Amino acid sequence: MIPESEKKSERIKDADDAYLRETAIKCAEIGDEMFRLIPAASRDIREFSLLQVRVLQILHNGPVIMKSLASILSMPPSTLSYIVDSLERRGLLERKRISHDRRKVTVHLTTSGIEVMEKLGNFKVNLWMSILKEFVKQEGTSLLDGFTAVHRAIMNFSRTHAPQSDSRKDG
Repeated sequence: MIPESEKKSERIKDADDAYLRETAIKCAEIGDEMFRLIPAASRDIREFSLLQVRVLQILHNGPVIMKSLASILSMPPSTLSYIVDSLERRGLLERKRISHDRRKVTVHLTTSGIEVMEKLGNFKVNLWMSILKEFVKQEGTSLLDGFTAVHRAIMNFSRTHAPQSDSRKDG
């Protein structure tokens, strides 16, 4: 008898492109629908643009050099400067020149920025909890297994496909 874990890997490995495309489209639709629910969030979360939230999310993992941040977001440095300026005026992040190379500037969250990210994280968890209450136990268990597998696949993909850079170092 074939173990269940091997059956799953056979199904995915042998999946045709139509199945993979249909699944990918459904994942994208779920992400879009979740984003549409952000207006239900508290005022201090919903007043941010998608790009502002993305910048805050990246910086929540630690300081990043401006040039690297622009590269991560695939945007010109001038556009990023505009976004960073707006977040800096609100007291959510700060710029800091690197002492040994004053041309390089790192950006990091302030205490207020960290608080906003914690509120956003709590909002997302509470939103998911509300949605999951609609599931029966077996569906929820299957979903958790599926999300765990998706997370593992994303982490594996990131390790092999993410650009390697020193964007989090001081030089």
